[in-house]
Amino acid sequence: MEIGIANELGHVWEWPLGLHFVLSALVAGLSIIAGIAHLTDRKGLAKAAVFFAFPILIVDLLSLILDLSKMWSVYWLYLNFNITSAISWGTLSLTLSAVCLFGFIIDYFKIFPIPKRILNLLAWLLIGSSVVVGTYTGAMFASCLQAVPLWCSMLLAPLFFASAVAMGAALLELFKFGENISGWSLSLGAFTACLMLILYITELYSSPKATQDALEYLLSHYGAIWWATVSLGFIIPAILAVIWIVLRQKSPGIIGKSIALLSLFGGISLRFVLLFAGQGHF
Repeated sequence: MEIGIANELGHVWEWPLGLHFVLSALVAGLSIIAGIAHLTDRKGLAKAAVFFAFPILIVDLLSLILDLSKMWSVYWLYLNFNITSAISWGTLSLTLSAVCLFGFIIDYFKIFPIPKRILNLLAWLLIGSSVVVGTYTGAMFASCLQAVPLWCSMLLAPLFFASAVAMGAALLELFKFGENISGWSLSLGAFTACLMLILYITELYSSPKATQDALEYLLSHYGAIWWATVSLGFIIPAILAVIWIVLRQKSPGIIGKSIALLSLFGGISLRFVLLFAGQGHF
């Protein structure tokens, strides 16, 4: 597996990588909103998203380094860039996101003036890198098709991305930055993530025997938290999201806060359950 190659170990992925999956999802969702908000002149929302995303990204990079057996050899991930490797793309995109976010922080604190055209370029780069950050963790799962049947699905990448958008918007909604872009991102992200998860579950039930065995292991060992994740973390937020979209001007704030809390639970739980259940089976 890719992380096993990166840290020259043969053991399975552990909790620091699960933490990285969660933090990178938050960074991706927040950064996409920051980039779009900047380009649409919603400066307050953009600033809030950047101030959330940058410290989370720093912690995220530290958690990724913790997963490497030789922490001071992290530079090899850059020197040995592999165009077919999800971890290579993820590492590069996280670094690019950090540079773009730092550029916005320099501008916000007026350390030195940055021309508007440069900030717009940073916004576009941030959006692009965030799409990769939001999808590459799912692609890492899918890269282990032969070894881990539970991850044998290309739907994981779009599922993780949609969930990442909802998770990033959820933080903004919980701290009262949920208007405009982040509110719509939360609603559409939650609905799309639910749709992708339903397609993924359907695919599992119609897959070959190896995947069926992996699914049986998931349901027997993680059944309660799995179905709680599916129902509370995805289905209910999707239903609430439809209500919020239809009644956007009239819906009380409790709907948005509920979607946010449940989407955060669903995104975090999904990543850890799949991480440990997938490895536990093989």
